[in-house]
Amino acid sequence: MKMSSIKTVYDFMRYCRMPLWFQRSIRDMKVGDTFILGKYTQPVSHDSDSFCVPPRYSACLDGSEACFVAEAWIEKERGVYSFYGTWTFPTKPERAHVMTFGEFRISKGGIIEFDDKGHAVRSFALVCRYLAHMLNCMSDEDKKIYFKNNSFPLFNGVWLDSDCNERRQRAVEVDGKIKRVWINYKDYMPTHQLSAIVEAAFAMGALQLED
Repeated sequence: MKMSSIKTVYDFMRYCRMPLWFQRSIRDMKVGDTFILGKYTQPVSHDSDSFCVPPRYSACLDGSEACFVAEAWIEKERGVYSFYGTWTFPTKPERAHVMTFGEFRISKGGIIEFDDKGHAVRSFALVCRYLAHMLNCMSDEDKKIYFKNNSFPLFNGVWLDSDCNERRQRAVEVDGKIKRVWINYKDYMPTHQLSAIVEAAFAMGALQLED
């Protein structure tokens, strides 16, 4: 699919290789909402082929070890949507880090209009595709870590309000009874993009502090 073919939110999700039903949730977002298309943070020292348990914070925000980051999300502001994509994993020498963002508007019928349908949209879609590939590579055991905590693998499709509470209720067993609850993600929000890039650069030795 070519970028020039993106006419609707449905097309946008298809171009990003994300689940097509996401388009309905994105169109229904309210001001202050965040929709996560994918988020995976991995400590620099992690050398296993398996996926690690999601850390509570990313990129040393809590003073812990630096993390490599793969994240894509959308925020709803008044009259406009903002999209963000970050990729700092050192997978291939020719694969550059990505820090991209842009804006779009949605009109009747799900028609989408980007402020600049160019590099930002292409880079965002690239991060989404990397995340989609990571999802496809996850084992059932890796996914169970998320399901056990009442979430989606890589937080793919998590829709949050302005207080970081999930918009959709979850059925959770509490004291032997099933209760409907809203999961709070305030400790798992997307990483500040510049912080993620700088932390990865330090971790790989691309940046060094002089004595």
